[in-house]
Amino acid sequence: MNLIESRPDVMMGKPVVAGTRITVEGILNRLAAGETIEGIVEEHPRLTREAVLATANFHAAMLVTEDKDFGELVFRRSLVHQGVILLRFRIARGGKG
Repeated sequence: MNLIESRPDVMMGKPVVAGTRITVEGILNRLAAGETIEGIVEEHPRLTREAVLATANFHAAMLVTEDKDFGELVFRRSLVHQGVILLRFRIARGGKG
């Protein structure tokens, strides 16, 4: 199943998530603005994490996330991607600065 489609009768032919009017460009702009994958998915019930990854792959973009579950989803399911970087932060306790 293709997660990204482009039809002349939907959003003037812009690439969208299949079966929706959610544009690839819109999702990438929101990610670039700092919105989280989870936040975008929660706001759009028909959108999945896989679809967010497909939008990045469509534009050959790399995703950077702190979402451990998303990183594991990508690698355990062997989903096609251009690159996903999972960031993990540790907070130093009792240190200086």
